[in-house]
Amino acid sequence: MRNLNIIIACTAMLFLTGCPYNSEHPLGTPSAAAFDPALPGAWIGCDARNKNDCGRLAIYRFNEAEYYAELINVEHPGSNRNINISIDRY
Repeated sequence: MRNLNIIIACTAMLFLTGCPYNSEHPLGTPSAAAFDPALPGAWIGCDARNKNDCGRLAIYRFNEAEYYAELINVEHPGSNRNINISIDRY
């Protein structure tokens, strides 16, 4: 039974791999290559309830048709000075 579940999961992953994503709100048409000059830069924000949970979003112009975004989350979970950092790149 377990092998059957693994086979079903792998088959589903095979069919879902590479599915195109169409956003309802695109940044712009790909052929226009019109970049918003206000979007690139560093954006910083903190949680209103927990001032120790902050994040930084850096957006750069990657090439003529794409942006590069890097989301960095910095969390200070307590007074023991441990810091959790996670980075996502898009």
